[in-house]
Amino acid sequence: MRNVISAAFTSGLITVVQGTDVNIRNGQKVYVIFSEKRTRIIQAN
Repeated sequence: MRNVISAAFTSGLITVVQGTDVNIRNGQKVYVIFSEKRTRIIQAN
């Protein structure tokens, strides 16, 4: 996935997913993987 921007707030986590190959729906459960270079989002089963 590309162009993932994350921001942490005291009330939770807001993640904006942008890209043409994104197949994650609103409300779908995901895993968020943080690293120094980027944040990745993968679908939870």
